[in-house]
Amino acid sequence: MKRFIQLTFVIFLLFFGIQKVNSQCTPGDSISCPDPENNGEICPDILTPVFVGVEYSQEVTILAPPVLDTNDITIPLHHITLIEIGNLPEGISWEGNSINNEFLVGTYYCILLSGTTQVDAGIYPIKIVVDVYSSIGGNPIFLGQSIDSTSLTIHVKWDPDDIAENKEQHLINKVWPNPFSTKLYVELTENINETVEVEVFNMMGSRMFHQQYDGNSTVFNLDLSFLPEGVFMLGIKYRGKRYMQMVAKYN
Repeated sequence: MKRFIQLTFVIFLLFFGIQKVNSQCTPGDSISCPDPENNGEICPDILTPVFVGVEYSQEVTILAPPVLDTNDITIPLHHITLIEIGNLPEGISWEGNSINNEFLVGTYYCILLSGTTQVDAGIYPIKIVVDVYSSIGGNPIFLGQSIDSTSLTIHVKWDPDDIAENKEQHLINKVWPNPFSTKLYVELTENINETVEVEVFNMMGSRMFHQQYDGNSTVFNLDLSFLPEGVFMLGIKYRGKRYMQMVAKYN
């Protein structure tokens, strides 16, 4: 009997220990995170901003899509497993409320983004990597890995009052045309005498363009004709800081 009680107590601790580890956030529901098209949802659409040096906490609700449409074939899904949330600002981490980060179809789950960052102010596009499992006879069958093309971004700001940020963001005076087709022009507010780096990221956080300029001119001419149609983040790195602006390309 004593051994049984000890075993039961250990199981109790393990169970509630796991529940505690995976209960740091509260998922939304069909009211706070509706799915009218029945294709899965991530809520909210816009995350609260991160302030440099200030503790951050943001709950994100995830509802896995019930089916996968590919090549005109509809495949019922069993669940998705969250593998990675990439391109988060350094110091910000994530934790799911589901054991092994498995999100069953038809059930609302959540992840908690939290931490403190000291990175440069700017906009950081989030990359979500999941393993996808179909449902055959009620059993999960691995289909493959998917990188979600979510438009979620985290906006890092200098301070809650935006005083420093507003001053710094004036480095970029104008970007045109936006949207653009082949070439993009970037005008800075001041004539700088140091090298600057110009970068373009897609919405999954992958860098698509990188070039250095000597700073002798306030206007840069970027040939981005090779980019596919879509939304991108333009970044200007100057004196250890990155200044970001969203741009769009059409074919």
